[in-house]
Amino acid sequence: MKYFVALTLILFSEQVLAGNTDSLKKLPIQAGGRSKPFDSFAREALRIVYGKSTYKKKEASEVVFTWSVLPGHWNDVEIVEISRTDLKKNLKLDEAQKYFSPKAILSSPRLSLVMQELESSQAEGKKLDPYFQAVQRLKGQLDTYQAVATGVSLSLVPPQSGDRWITVREFDEVWAGRYSAIVQGFADAVKEGGDGAKLDEAVNAFIAAARAENPNIYPTDLVVAAELHYSAFHPFRWSWVLYLLAAILFLISGFGLKGWTGKWGWAFVISGFILNSYGFGLRIYLTGRPPVSNMYESVIWVAWGVILFAMIFEYLKRREIFILSASIAAALCLIVADVSPTVLDPTLQPLQPVLRSNLWLIVHVMTITLGYSAFALSFVIGNIGLYYYLKNEKGNLKRIGDLTEATYRAVQVGVVLLAAGTILGGVWADYSWGRFWGWDPKETWAFIALVGYLAVLHGRLSGWLRNFGFLVTTVISFSLVVMAWYGVNFVLGAGLHSYGFGGGGVEYVAGAIALEFVFVALVITVRQSRLKKKK
Repeated sequence: MKYFVALTLILFSEQVLAGNTDSLKKLPIQAGGRSKPFDSFAREALRIVYGKSTYKKKEASEVVFTWSVLPGHWNDVEIVEISRTDLKKNLKLDEAQKYFSPKAILSSPRLSLVMQELESSQAEGKKLDPYFQAVQRLKGQLDTYQAVATGVSLSLVPPQSGDRWITVREFDEVWAGRYSAIVQGFADAVKEGGDGAKLDEAVNAFIAAARAENPNIYPTDLVVAAELHYSAFHPFRWSWVLYLLAAILFLISGFGLKGWTGKWGWAFVISGFILNSYGFGLRIYLTGRPPVSNMYESVIWVAWGVILFAMIFEYLKRREIFILSASIAAALCLIVADVSPTVLDPTLQPLQPVLRSNLWLIVHVMTITLGYSAFALSFVIGNIGLYYYLKNEKGNLKRIGDLTEATYRAVQVGVVLLAAGTILGGVWADYSWGRFWGWDPKETWAFIALVGYLAVLHGRLSGWLRNFGFLVTTVISFSLVVMAWYGVNFVLGAGLHSYGFGGGGVEYVAGAIALEFVFVALVITVRQSRLKKKK
């Protein structure tokens, strides 16, 4: 029977599955500090190792499950993603390839030296440069794959007392038999004509026995079903699709085709907002906390806040520019979050100890990131205003005036929220670290961003900045938000806010800022040239 199972699984690794293995997805496992469906665990593991949540059109749960059953086969499969050319060169690997087998990497004579260099760099306590970030990622990829292949990370049975679940490697004869039934059921499902009935029966029997060990810490069927639904449905992906469609329709409406375009634009943006809210609700239900504990969650929260503010402004001012700009900003935020899972981690993670105060998490983090939402709205509106300066300033004076006022209102809201969030952050810092203010990089850049926007508002109120100057300085000031929001965590990587640190995407963010500055410089140059010609 063992040889039959092995042969079937080998065939699976080369072909599309013949049967139904969905029941494997619902098997609870403890990983990353929480219990979760095997589907979530597998998606996370495959994304870490391979860079995607599917492998050659095969489900992550099917692929990752076979890592532990047939490690000898997968050791020779090119499944580990390495993108940096200099790292591949140092490991003596083919620089033209993107994926490598675990065996090829582990057999590299320079692997140990590269890892030692990483340890030395980490020991110095400095921010890792992009090269060492890639080395650190490779270490995580190899560790993740080997932990699954050896069964070390397959913690499937809760203890009768305590918190650490029992791994496959620690199973006694009874549990080994139950797990073997799952393996055999899986083999039966993937063979030609398999229907998954045996796998479903084996998984249900395993879950019932595991829950009986400690029902207090074993997840309920409802929680498992909710997480499976969240992973399969992708509410934030559908949300950005709807926001993007809304933005397109609002743009068409703005160019003169009124009527149905505006109505359908509102229908799409409201539907997108509902899905955005629904996604938040699912994350809150599954984690038991506000969904703003990491960079990914703050990005999708900012998208939600942009739409919220636009709806409020639209109700008060009756200007479609708010909802158009918000649709663009929200779509961009959610697209970035959706297409860069290795940079913005979308996984559901438990809170870091310093964040385990839902009250402070709500009043500080959610307030300050809502301020970023208002600034993002002002940034998009400001750019639209600069576009009209570039297109035809004289013929769009009224529209430019309206855009300037809209930008001003958004900046006002952003300043109030950023100021409140910064002060509340100081209160939380006193509560957590025993001091209100310490010039930590995160605190410092939040303060710089606040002062920058206050200077812009002061310039506007005092008359130093007219419409053009106000739009230019508002757009440029958003780079301060980017630095406080992204730069401190992903570029500096220093300070007490280490729970928010990450790596990657620097070149894209820097490129986007550079393009923005080029656009602003172009508008300034063209406008100055036109003004000189009039003299």
